[in-house]
Amino acid sequence: MKKTIFIFTLLNFFTLSSFAQFDYSFDFKMGGSFVNEWNINQNLKEQNIAEITPVALGVGVGMELNYNKYYSQLFLHLDNYFSKQNDNNSIMPSFLGGLSLGYEVLNWKDNKLKLATSLAYGVTSLHLHYGEGIVDLDNIQANNEKSLHMRYNPLFWGADLKYEFQVNQKNTAISIGYWHNINNAEWKNQYGRINNAIAEKANRFNITLYFPILRS
Repeated sequence: MKKTIFIFTLLNFFTLSSFAQFDYSFDFKMGGSFVNEWNINQNLKEQNIAEITPVALGVGVGMELNYNKYYSQLFLHLDNYFSKQNDNNSIMPSFLGGLSLGYEVLNWKDNKLKLATSLAYGVTSLHLHYGEGIVDLDNIQANNEKSLHMRYNPLFWGADLKYEFQVNQKNTAISIGYWHNINNAEWKNQYGRINNAIAEKANRFNITLYFPILRS
């Protein structure tokens, strides 16, 4: 029994000692994304419906764990794309969660340059409005709402380059990245079936600013 307790205590000591070598950080993120092309825009254009912008602004949070020159980051991110016409209320929010694994390639003074590979999965929802709808609560089944709600679930894999520096003695960072769409998921109707469904193949370029919330 004493031998078991001793081994257990020893294992706990080494586990805690190893964990103490890790540095962690929690960050608020803000930035933008750009997609090369929305496949859904071709269908909208052919039917004289306002297309969706390729540029979005976004916010997110991330938790990073560092060990020597290696690091991993879990992140959540929300982007919002809009209609190309200001008088159109169509929006397309995109929610992504993922994991980055990276390595510190350069370190000088208070600056670091890190390279990572990222895997992200999520849901992008298109809330499309293409006219003024009429809703009659006395005849709900005959309503002509002139709106459509669709979604697809993208899976991205890509690379990110992150530059860390100090502002007023506080660590912050900026990153750029390119993520390739690797699953080409089809658009789906949230409330029914879609005929002539198309796959969304949009790849994305990201630029992100990091603002520290908590650091070890």
